[in-house]
Amino acid sequence: MSEGKMVSPNDLQQAAKDHMLQGCEPVTKGDWALCANFWAANIALGLEESAVPLIGMIFQCPLSKAYLIEIARFQANKKEIK
Repeated sequence: MSEGKMVSPNDLQQAAKDHMLQGCEPVTKGDWALCANFWAANIALGLEESAVPLIGMIFQCPLSKAYLIEIARFQANKKEIK
């Protein structure tokens, strides 16, 4: 995803499916975790914790809000280290 460019949740989810699931729909919780990691990795630094649970809600992700926040924090920390 391009840094600084606004991307819709639909486009972000499609990119997650394309890159993480070879274009398939997420089925398992593992699939959803891959998508959530992709969302968090491609959201502007500082927005991960609020945006990832929201995107999860939009797409009826079966992962808990707490787990989505954990993923968001993990990806935010990776961005800060770079």
